[in-house]
Amino acid sequence: MFTSPEIASVGILEDQCKREGMDFSVSKVSFSSNGKALTMNESEGFIKLIKDNVTQKIVGGSIIGPDASSLISSLTLAIANELTEQQITQTVFAHPTTGEVIHEAAFGLSIGALHQA
Repeated sequence: MFTSPEIASVGILEDQCKREGMDFSVSKVSFSSNGKALTMNESEGFIKLIKDNVTQKIVGGSIIGPDASSLISSLTLAIANELTEQQITQTVFAHPTTGEVIHEAAFGLSIGALHQA
């Protein structure tokens, strides 16, 4: 949705995972830890990734914050192509960009986010 901050979501939501009794993990990273968002003075919001712990695949994601309408396409590709958090963490994300929050959230599903506010 083109609101301020922008809102975008794809795949399965956390509540749905709970209702279905899935074994899942969630990583949530704030835009307040992102250099580009800080320089844009738009650090409100977060990205949330949901991983199915059985398949190790990313099954859902939500973004509330700057560039959400642009960033959601990366999460859509990840879910449609059944990517794992490891495949996302091995992807190069340009610096400084708001897209780095996707990278951070993927790290949050394994070793932990590197930058967290």
